[in-house]
Amino acid sequence: GFKGEGKGELALQGKGKGKGFKGGGKMEVREKIVYQRQSRNAGIHTIEIYQPQFYFSQLEMEEFDARPDRYGPSVIGKYTKGIGQIEGRFNSDDEDPVSFAMTATHRLLERIEAKGFNETGRYQPDGVPLNIYNAVGRIDVGTESIVDRSKSMKSYIMDIFERYGDGESNVEGVDQYNACYGGQACGLCTLSWVESDRWDGRYGIACATDISEAHQAFIAFVGAAATATLFFPDAPMAHHSQRASCILHRLDFCKPVGWHDMAPV
Repeated sequence: GFKGEGKGELALQGKGKGKGFKGGGKMEVREKIVYQRQSRNAGIHTIEIYQPQFYFSQLEMEEFDARPDRYGPSVIGKYTKGIGQIEGRFNSDDEDPVSFAMTATHRLLERIEAKGFNETGRYQPDGVPLNIYNAVGRIDVGTESIVDRSKSMKSYIMDIFERYGDGESNVEGVDQYNACYGGQACGLCTLSWVESDRWDGRYGIACATDISEAHQAFIAFVGAAATATLFFPDAPMAHHSQRASCILHRLDFCKPVGWHDMAPV
């Protein structure tokens, strides 16, 4: 293991710890932990998956689309054998991408606590694990199902930490708003934070959440789900591979709809 060295970087009325925002969120100034190497073998620790209870069978969807007034018999096997899908999930009218993300994150933290997997004590000066709702230092959210053009989904998730973490508000991160790559980007951001010299010994969470809605021609490709992925050093799935990105200005078969108003208040 590693041993921490050094003293806290900041102080509010004393050494090492302090509190701010009277009557509001809790902001604890944590002692910076310095290692010979800040973190080692960082990667995926745990993944929590949430999917709504309602679904349609892709076998039945193939039969529906195989009708003469749809696409004909050529679609038989396309969704199941060709794409490898079994079913498509869809949400009820009381769910949205925010509730997906909050559910996945809350279940992830409760599972970590219930299974005794809270390992933050290994990276704290006193060796004592943090309360699980104070044990997250960064949350990144990847989505293409934006619900507000100024308020991030991550800020909704913060309600969990404020409520169960005694007003915890000291959590970095924000949304990555993009199509498929949005979820990938939020994972890379969280991983980079754990690997950086600004990591403070707490967990990082990358949350990908979406409801895919399409017009009738692409109904077989809709779905709804969310994942919350925990990043930490000495992970069961460490990230050592080389990586590269390809970002180009292109439009696929799904064209942008746009907004009716540029900046509604």
